[in-house]
Amino acid sequence: MQGSGDEDTELGLAERVAPGWLVVQVISTLLLLGALLTARASPLVWTVCGVSFLCWLLFALSDRTWPRLSTASLALCSVLPTLVVGWSTDGTAMLMAGVPLGVFAALAGVSANLIIAFAGLEVGVVVASCALAHQSWVTMLGYAIVMLISTLFGLNRRQYQVQAHQAELLLEQTRLMHDEHAKAAALQERARIAREIHDVLAHSLGALSVQLDLAEGLLSVKGDREAALERLRRSRRLANEGLNEARRAVAALRHNSPPLPASLQELASEHEADHGVPVTFESTGTARPVRPETAISLLRAGREALTNAAKHAPGAPIGMVLDYSAAKVTLRVHNEPVSVPPHQVAEPSGYGLVGMGERLALVSGSLVARPADPARGGWLVTAEVPE
Repeated sequence: MQGSGDEDTELGLAERVAPGWLVVQVISTLLLLGALLTARASPLVWTVCGVSFLCWLLFALSDRTWPRLSTASLALCSVLPTLVVGWSTDGTAMLMAGVPLGVFAALAGVSANLIIAFAGLEVGVVVASCALAHQSWVTMLGYAIVMLISTLFGLNRRQYQVQAHQAELLLEQTRLMHDEHAKAAALQERARIAREIHDVLAHSLGALSVQLDLAEGLLSVKGDREAALERLRRSRRLANEGLNEARRAVAALRHNSPPLPASLQELASEHEADHGVPVTFESTGTARPVRPETAISLLRAGREALTNAAKHAPGAPIGMVLDYSAAKVTLRVHNEPVSVPPHQVAEPSGYGLVGMGERLALVSGSLVARPADPARGGWLVTAEVPE
């Protein structure tokens, strides 16, 4: 028996002919009709039971379309026979009252307190009817026990329906939470890929800018076409490497990336070959595996620091140190001073290091860029990540 709440009005024919509906609506209807047709009762008792059966039919027909009307009809169907149960010699009135009471107690759309109060009212009416008809106290007690048992069966069924409905709601909420989690994970993955692409493009474009500036200077100042062509060839190589690096960056988010020291050593070698400046790399402490997020963040910070060194201290030697301590992993990138105009050794402009700081903050890290030695010059970039 489905509850008579407002949500039941949306149920279709498939739900109306479900097994639970057949048990309650069809079998109970046949049971009440059979009891009414075979009753050996006085005209008064038979008439009251007949009106009760009509109320049952109204309940069965309006259960899914007018839930409030069906609930009221069911209550009237159950309470009418209790008025004459004391004068019913064959138990027809008791059956006509007990079956609808059990169905009423199973309604999920009716509060449990109302069901208990209604059952208590019916037991009281049954006892009063038996007392007026001068029935024995054994009969009164038996009828009262039957009414209580019918109520308990209905409440048990109602509890099952409520639990099933709550389980459906919980399952739906779980599904919605799973969908939201999947959407959040997809957005987070897209954001990570966007950051990786941004970092790769920033490095590639920065390196291309340096090479193109050199090529322009060679052509416009010295007229050295061969050297300028070499710079242009290097620029094309850097563009291709940037595309490959972008692909590797996306792949690194989904697969195991190389060890961090090896990646930094490769980065130092590439920068030395592209810019013709000595780049040393050293790893101190006991190397250990780190989280992919930590490795990517430190690698991008090192790449940005090298790009800035090429822009603002061209030709200056660079040193990279990766230090493993007990609580953190630290990367230091230091470039030596170079004899260039002052504006070229000022603090780097743009948002490259700012973006690196934001990236490191996502993994609880930090980034500091400052002059290495105010007296001698040079620049030091320090990236730290707890690990």
